[in-house]
Amino acid sequence: MVHVGTNIQYKRRPEFNAANCFYSLEDLAKFAQFCRDNFIEFVPRWQIGGHANWNFISVHPELREKGYKNTADVTKPEHNKIVFDCILDVIEATKCKYVNVGGDEWWHSLNKTEKPDKLLNGKTRAQAFLDFHEQALEFCKKHNVQLMMHEDMLSPYHNGKRYDIYKIIDEFPKEIIMLVWNGSNPDQVVNYFADKGFRVWPCTTGVWFPNHSRKRIEGFGPTLYSFNLSLTLTGRRVRNNYALSALRGAEYSWNAFSDKLEGLNEILSSGYLTALMEQMAEPYNPATSQNVSPLDISKAYNCNFSKLFIKRESGKYRNKKTAVVLPKGKQDIGNIPMAFAGSKNNCIRIGKGDKITVPVNKKLSSLIFLHTVRTDDKYLKEVKRYIFWRHWPYGRPAGDYIVKYTDGLKAKIPVRLRESANYAAIKPLFRCCLDTRFIMSLEDANSNYLFLYQYEWANPYPEKQIKSITFTQSVVDFDLLLFALSGREARK
Repeated sequence: MVHVGTNIQYKRRPEFNAANCFYSLEDLAKFAQFCRDNFIEFVPRWQIGGHANWNFISVHPELREKGYKNTADVTKPEHNKIVFDCILDVIEATKCKYVNVGGDEWWHSLNKTEKPDKLLNGKTRAQAFLDFHEQALEFCKKHNVQLMMHEDMLSPYHNGKRYDIYKIIDEFPKEIIMLVWNGSNPDQVVNYFADKGFRVWPCTTGVWFPNHSRKRIEGFGPTLYSFNLSLTLTGRRVRNNYALSALRGAEYSWNAFSDKLEGLNEILSSGYLTALMEQMAEPYNPATSQNVSPLDISKAYNCNFSKLFIKRESGKYRNKKTAVVLPKGKQDIGNIPMAFAGSKNNCIRIGKGDKITVPVNKKLSSLIFLHTVRTDDKYLKEVKRYIFWRHWPYGRPAGDYIVKYTDGLKAKIPVRLRESANYAAIKPLFRCCLDTRFIMSLEDANSNYLFLYQYEWANPYPEKQIKSITFTQSVVDFDLLLFALSGREARK
């Protein structure tokens, strides 16, 4: 289930095509075909009704239901026309077999400045809920796709008691596939809907799996939010929900009636998966050579890694003179020669508003950075509030590296969390990044680990001489820390 609502450039509804809509319908068609080629059923998903602020009412605020922040009024005459136009664009582009209309957590957030109307255009909310899904089913049948939805508003064990929606269960079309995402008692929920005559496909948000009801399910999968974000091992202290549910979901689907679900946790915790991701993070570089050498950036060092942690995270390192020790001199890091400085200043710290430039004056086929990100726990809350993760499917911004060539041309290297870098102080299981070729671990004074991330950027202009690199940050106030930089020569 790929949540596409916020990321797609629509044909019939161009008003949704904001700057953060990264994917064209053609892109989505390629992605759907890639899934089919790899035995995965691609299912596009929107939030319709509940959580409609993610897509529809953010552009059409007139669709919002009075009294609620995030719920659309599906009885408004223009609602279905707008929604079905968007869905049809994706059906035609991807040739999908299924459509997921969301359907979870309606009437979830009250708008305290308004009082909800008793009826919606003369209908009870239960009737409006039923009518919309019957209309959605007819639309899907007309276009030869099957309709799916999340189950919680029809479940007496979850959100179904809001406006007594659960009482319409016997009138609800049994052709609609129920996607169980609530994991409080999955066997109970699966059995409830199976007893009512529905096909049931658990579709996890967290990490849970039906046990006693396993033989009653007909499919299994996770919801991927904002594409790849849900496939990374995300989080600082939270459970590894998205990647683990995706991988366990695949294993569960292909071995649905097996009791042997062990094994994947061992792969994750052993670091084997991380190593595979690092191998696949090598960029395509047609001009590459094997000649790699460190670049001298020591004159720009403005920070001591250990002292930064002792100052900013004093509670962790109370009565410790040293938080962590870096190696010195030339070292092979991930089979790449890199140079470390002495003990006074040993890294470049780039904070919000900083611009630090180092000279290069070489022709290179790639640049290899060793960097990490440090931030305070209290600032993470601000990041979550101001930089909504669904709007950054390529990772939250941690900074930018600007490459300047001698002819004046510039190239930007975005540094994004969980892509090319991650937090230094993170649980080992969560350190994966999609574009990180090697992760260097350092044991700190508390016998915990801090991580440095090695990222290789393939130069699109290897024939041009690189004059300089400017390290900058403008969006968030992270400590973006650069320790070493190496350059790979172009093949002659």
